[in-house]
Amino acid sequence: MSLPNIPVIPQIPVICPSSAISLILVSIALEEIGLSHIINAEGEKIQAVVSAFESGSANICDVLAVDKSVSNVLRNVLMKEMMLELKMVEALEALPACIPCPPIASCQPTYR
Repeated sequence: MSLPNIPVIPQIPVICPSSAISLILVSIALEEIGLSHIINAEGEKIQAVVSAFESGSANICDVLAVDKSVSNVLRNVLMKEMMLELKMVEALEALPACIPCPPIASCQPTYR
């Protein structure tokens, strides 16, 4: 797997709210990339133990131990996913208040 491209954050003395929210969303995306790497590694772990079991170099206890380990890791990944979703929802809810609507006629509400 390749490494993610982390954006360069300029050294500005003051960050406006919309830029701060954008940085929060970028951090969420980077955490999601990290979680995807963990999930992939767990899948490879399962493939390795199944292959070892089929070749006879691992027994059922080894398979069950890996299963329990993977289950624990995926449970933690799931909890982290839920926390990231809450963080993203909060950031997205704050976004419209920070970015004003552009002065376009189609953006204004129409009343009949």
